[in-house]
Amino acid sequence: MSTARFEALAASFPSLVAKQAPLRPWGASRFLSWLCTTPLSHGELLAARFLLGVWNSSTDWVAEARNDGLSNPEAARRFAVIEAAGVWDDAHLAVLRAWLERPFFA
Repeated sequence: MSTARFEALAASFPSLVAKQAPLRPWGASRFLSWLCTTPLSHGELLAARFLLGVWNSSTDWVAEARNDGLSNPEAARRFAVIEAAGVWDDAHLAVLRAWLERPFFA
């Protein structure tokens, strides 16, 4: 997968764009730091978790955040689709649906 394709996926989450998340150029460490140090809504947290899962689903992002000494490592917990379905608006759910129809991983 190209980083450009992943960056386009990341930029399709309106809440992360509005929150000025560091989406481009993509850097997982920089994004993780932002996630664990920025006050986020429940929906924003879920969008960020989704992106980390697509980027690398085998990484324990909470452990990475702890190792980096970040202030809120639990923000990087695994993405939960059932939780997102109950929280996200139509725009965010549309991003998930599109990815589920044509999934890709980093």
